[in-house]
Amino acid sequence: YRGYIIDLLDEMSKNLNFTYKIRIVADGQYGSQYTDKNGALKWTGVIGEVIDGIADMAAAPLSITPERQQALDFTMPFMNQGLTVLTLTKKNEANSLFQAFLPLKIEVWIGILISLIVVAIATTCMNRWSPFDYYGKAAEKLQMLEDRYQTFSFGNTLWYTLGSFLSQGADRTPRSISARLITAIWWLSSVIIIATYTANLTAFLTVSSLQTTFNSLHDLAKSSGMGYGVLANSSIEYFFLNTAVSPYQEMKHNLKNVRSNMEGVQRVLSSTTEHYAYIGDAAVLKYAKSQYCNLTTVGSFKEDSFGLALPKESLYWKEVSIQILRFREEGFLETLQTKWY
Repeated sequence: YRGYIIDLLDEMSKNLNFTYKIRIVADGQYGSQYTDKNGALKWTGVIGEVIDGIADMAAAPLSITPERQQALDFTMPFMNQGLTVLTLTKKNEANSLFQAFLPLKIEVWIGILISLIVVAIATTCMNRWSPFDYYGKAAEKLQMLEDRYQTFSFGNTLWYTLGSFLSQGADRTPRSISARLITAIWWLSSVIIIATYTANLTAFLTVSSLQTTFNSLHDLAKSSGMGYGVLANSSIEYFFLNTAVSPYQEMKHNLKNVRSNMEGVQRVLSSTTEHYAYIGDAAVLKYAKSQYCNLTTVGSFKEDSFGLALPKESLYWKEVSIQILRFREEGFLETLQTKWY
């Protein structure tokens, strides 16, 4: 086994000098209350196994709630995080050959094309009319007549201007001051345009890759074509079923719950047509996000505290709680947070 809580237990066992054996809970649940045949309140999941003496401690991302606190003794929190929504990143519909042109408006591209032609014409004119360029009297004196038809005709000048715009070199450059001035202005403009384009392209591709079908929990609640759910028999489900706060109250009627966090993650991964979002603990879902590049999390709400759960009046509660506080002061919990999330 590996993960945040495993590292926490390993370090705690070294400091408090104990050994432990991991037991996976039979029903795969964190724990919720139910009434048995005799009308007595019972607990499922890891909480039920600790109460029944099957396990000595519950080590899981257990949110501390009033109901659970009445049944068990929770240690000091080792993590404070809220809930978030796990969903697939939206495929960019503009993924095509022309996506590279999207960072700039069509008017800008037309302006660049016109500028390219205008600069080529102006440079050609300077080359032909300036007395200091390849067609001028100075060229005749320097016996450069043989170069006239190999340099700065309109076709060559257009190619030279395009090469300058794309940061490519050229065999020859203008000779006259006027043509060089036009070329220098074009070079400077090209640097600014390319820098702007590169910045916009980077931002465009980043935003496109992180695009989702909704931006908040309110958007998710209003979305008619989006299914969503939580972990069944969990404190999150209890929260949705019993809250009177909007939009959670409206969302409880449309919950499509799952039996485990892994099932929730897999359902999101396979929801290319179903469009399913999974609502759960931020710590769990951020880890899932780090494992799959096509997943992302949206929003953060209802902050909870996670703690280890021990039987009522446990002799080890104080020592474990103090050790967690030491881990917090020493920065060990922050190190685990950085490592796993």
